[in-house]
Amino acid sequence: YAFNAPLNDKTLIGQDGFYFYGLKSMRRDFERLDRFEDNATYVREVLSLLRALEAWSQHSGRRVLFMVPPNKHNVYPEKYHPRYTFGGGPGTAGLLEDWITKEIPSMAVPIGDALRTAARDRLIYYKTDTHWNALGAKIAADQVAERLRTIAPILPVAAPSGEWIDQKEVMDTGNFADLLSLPISEDVLRPEPTGGFKAIEDTALRERLANLLPGTSRLFEAKTNPAAPGAPKLLMLGDSFMTALVPYLSEQFSTSVFYNPFGGPNTPAQRFPQDLIEAVDPDVVLVELVERRIRPCAAKKNRDRKCADMLTGDVAGNLFDMRLARLAKDALERRAWNEA
Repeated sequence: YAFNAPLNDKTLIGQDGFYFYGLKSMRRDFERLDRFEDNATYVREVLSLLRALEAWSQHSGRRVLFMVPPNKHNVYPEKYHPRYTFGGGPGTAGLLEDWITKEIPSMAVPIGDALRTAARDRLIYYKTDTHWNALGAKIAADQVAERLRTIAPILPVAAPSGEWIDQKEVMDTGNFADLLSLPISEDVLRPEPTGGFKAIEDTALRERLANLLPGTSRLFEAKTNPAAPGAPKLLMLGDSFMTALVPYLSEQFSTSVFYNPFGGPNTPAQRFPQDLIEAVDPDVVLVELVERRIRPCAAKKNRDRKCADMLTGDVAGNLFDMRLARLAKDALERRAWNEA
């Protein structure tokens, strides 16, 4: 620590008290040595997944949104370890945001520019943790509301009454501090509405829905908002970045269900749980995937195949099969009705 040297292969000590993932894949991402667009097989898999989500959205009548939180080092590159040179240009999150905004604008939730603008003079990611803090999460949640107001005005999201105030909190220990076994803490700000958060835990809904999940997976959280009875319903499928979003997104919807599909096997039922979706019957499905999860591998043997498997498995094909099965079921029901 005194010599500002990496203490293990997972942690890199940056500048001004910032810590970053020290994994080789993260360093290569910072230096732009493994570019997303250079991996043709993986690009095809990712775009196939997004197109399948678009097709499912059109068939189901539900609005699907896609969000990619950027890696911390792509928001604060100037705080990285000086031994490494920032490669410049957009990262994977930026490239995907641009592509979705142009090709599937109804799914796009571009958050990168808003986060980087705020990061110029405010701390929106924890210094001692890999995740965004409450302020960064609120900025992202605001972008979700703004996109829905723009592309789906028939789904009027709610807004907390009154102004927002920043409450001071102490982050006792971030995940990098845990990795280093050091008692590191930091002061942070948590935005809250002056009238307080209105959404409340819905334990009964959570327990009922948890029984529908595959394997040993458990529902992450379920909330209802008595102050927004006319607002749409949300189902969010996300990773650990979803945690800080919960209090802000749940204020915008009448019912909000948050599920992390990455704690179990990489199967279509786990990644895109159809039974859960039908039980929640959401108006909006928000898919969140942190940037490093989209580029999870460095140069390896069979790299293309491994990269594709890590993200999508057979989700895209499964979504297409589900759509065909649903269309066939609808056709049979129409035939039976006509015959009757």
